[in-house]
Amino acid sequence: MSAGCCPGAVPAGRRFLVLRVLSMPHGIQAAGVRGTAGAACDGSRGRGRGAGDDNQTDEGQSMIYLSVGALIRGQDMVSLNPEATVQEAATLMAARRVGAIPVLGFGGHLAGIFTERDLLNRVVAQGLSPESVRLAQVMTPDPITVGVGASLVESLAIMLERRFRHLPLLEGERVVGVLSCRDIPADYWMMWQNWEAAQRKLMSAAA
Repeated sequence: MSAGCCPGAVPAGRRFLVLRVLSMPHGIQAAGVRGTAGAACDGSRGRGRGAGDDNQTDEGQSMIYLSVGALIRGQDMVSLNPEATVQEAATLMAARRVGAIPVLGFGGHLAGIFTERDLLNRVVAQGLSPESVRLAQVMTPDPITVGVGASLVESLAIMLERRFRHLPLLEGERVVGVLSCRDIPADYWMMWQNWEAAQRKLMSAAA
């Protein structure tokens, strides 16, 4: 799957720290999160709460147990087959305002995923023609997936470690949606940014 999830990737050896902080009863507050000043992966504001919300702690705790299926509930998933052209995919992505499209093969099997980064890196940057190139040629094949019942904590750890911007969600063997880093509440991204800043300070002090 294409890389580049914001705001940064977590090395595999530190993934357990992210999971531990996120799963603390007051993990978000413990990480220094205040309000929703953080930005989503595209630079726009992500989902979150107002700084004056009296229920901030309760909501923060409930987010720990939130499933990714709950985040994409109501999502109108779109998909294409491997023989569709890049032009068709780009047109559909623009019309639906999504950054990735699942590519489904025979029987609805997830053959791959085509993302905005695939478009830039594998098509535009290579000087290929969107009208003639098929998704099968430039998609990310056999992407990593999670079930709709997976927790946001687990899914975020995967996205950060692997530098994913999009994560296909399965219900059984059926693709039911795509989790985008834009779907993740701003509080989670803010927590990660604050945690990263604290790590940099510690490293600087130790140098």
